[in-house]
Amino acid sequence: MNTTFKSCPVSPLTLAAPAPLARLAVDDRLLLLIGSVVAILIGSIAMSGWPAGLLPDIQMPYQYSGDALSSMWLTERAMEGWVFDNPRSGFPFGSSFLDYPGADNGSFLILKLLGWLGGSSAAAMNLFYLLGFAVNFAIAHLVIRSVSVSRPMAFTAAMVFAIAPFHFLRLGHIFYTWYFVIPLYFYVAFAVVSQARHFDFFEASNKRRAGLALLYLVMSCFGVYYTAFGMIVIGTAAGLMLLRGCLPPLRGIVAPALFFLALGSLANVLPNIVHERTHGKNAEVAARSPVESEIYATKPLQLVLPQGAHRSEKLAAIAQHYNSSTPLINENVTAALGFLGAAGLGILVLVLFARFAGVTIDERLNLLSATTIMLLAFMIVGGLGSLFANLVSPSIRGWNRASIFVSFSTILALVVVVEYGLARVRASQRRYVAGITAMALLAFGFWDQTPNACRGCDPATRAAYTMDKSFVADIERALPEGAAVYQLPYMPFPEVPPLHELQTYGLAAGFIHSTQLKWSYAGMKGREGDLYFRQLSTQPVDAQLAEIRRKGFRGVYIDTRGYPDSGAAEVAAWSAALGHGPNIEREDGKVVFFDISATPGTPAGTPAN
Repeated sequence: MNTTFKSCPVSPLTLAAPAPLARLAVDDRLLLLIGSVVAILIGSIAMSGWPAGLLPDIQMPYQYSGDALSSMWLTERAMEGWVFDNPRSGFPFGSSFLDYPGADNGSFLILKLLGWLGGSSAAAMNLFYLLGFAVNFAIAHLVIRSVSVSRPMAFTAAMVFAIAPFHFLRLGHIFYTWYFVIPLYFYVAFAVVSQARHFDFFEASNKRRAGLALLYLVMSCFGVYYTAFGMIVIGTAAGLMLLRGCLPPLRGIVAPALFFLALGSLANVLPNIVHERTHGKNAEVAARSPVESEIYATKPLQLVLPQGAHRSEKLAAIAQHYNSSTPLINENVTAALGFLGAAGLGILVLVLFARFAGVTIDERLNLLSATTIMLLAFMIVGGLGSLFANLVSPSIRGWNRASIFVSFSTILALVVVVEYGLARVRASQRRYVAGITAMALLAFGFWDQTPNACRGCDPATRAAYTMDKSFVADIERALPEGAAVYQLPYMPFPEVPPLHELQTYGLAAGFIHSTQLKWSYAGMKGREGDLYFRQLSTQPVDAQLAEIRRKGFRGVYIDTRGYPDSGAAEVAAWSAALGHGPNIEREDGKVVFFDISATPGTPAGTPAN
């Protein structure tokens, strides 16, 4: 069957239509299984070291600070119901998350399922993170194979992509580590430039139409950023075909793809839209400024510099020096491609110049070069991302996050060129040379892209997590089921800076480690509950005590790290008001709990730990 649109012109090296992924999955099932297991082991060993990474303790989180706490809070909510609302947070007003739009329902659903399997939010996140290596590898391998790359090189390229520096540097933003949708966006783009008839939505059977629609809808459920960047990839392919005067793929492939991607994104944020229409806009949450597109953009040098956590101390020092001596350094440090990605980027720049010189280039490289240049045009400081923020919407601010798209593009470009080199090797030796080359690239990628396991970090993370878990368990045992705990100091939620030594989202520990207790923290800032606690925290302790008793609270949780004097005055004031000191103290004494159900002057009902 003819798989291209006959009415479109073709180039001397017209790309063959990408092969169906389902068929490739059957053909390469053994490689997919082996590669998935290897990818998980590589990721686990890189995180926990050898031999601990062979059997990781999934109940201990890899990270327990900052945004990782927010992710655990969201995961716990998903496990107990769904992320939008949970009666145990922000008591007694609730803690609707609908003021904070997002399109991560795919990730939340997987985390919910993994939470049931692992039994805790920490286990769910660890399993999610590790499985991300396997899923990213498997989809990348299939897509790379679909564009006529040999099995050894596809295996290597997919593995290098799965263990990209981005995967390790984005541990705090764990939702971005499931970037398997990226190869799928390129898969659609390849279908566009190859004029693949079996991707034509309007000529397909009803079953195939449903399959294509479902594919696009699923792709839209793993982050609005990835959907936006994916649309740029597909749009670039459409632009190439438009320049060639080839319109049928735009109607049959591009338009349906963009329609269902937009529809899926809209469906993800529809509850947020309805909430805003019902309750009004919350000016204090997710308020973005166009200038943030400049702040969180990528500086081109960040793509080719070594990552700051490189195994080589000398190479790591180069990145660290740059990051410490130049402005606009933030999460964009995660944009490092690694040396293999940087080599692929160099190839794609040369492809661009070759095209200007009239040289006939492999269509795969043409598309990869065009998409990479377009992505870079959006990503860089002062680029199209800033123009988009000023003219359309500032909601997309972290343009640096497109670096993982560039990573896939550059790695694929590298192996395409390597295969051209291997074609020059004598046929009798080609198989062995290809195998050795693939293994060498993979070994170099592992050395260059994965960090040394931070064995000193694990005990510190374990100690912090264990202390909080034990402390909250003691509180839960001391109070009746469903009791509420008032938390101090007042800290807005979300996206606020640390408060003295109390890290952002530090107060989420109570909710994360309990199953029955209700907590005052994490009511959406700017809403009724947040404003109530904001004002209440300014009142004298006696007034706070009377009010929280009236609201039904049974205890007070004070994190002393949130005060300039380490909480000495605050703890003393509550001790005086209650007639006794803290009933329970965390092991390090930095977090204390008062049982306020007793009358003033009653001795502590539970001895301090």
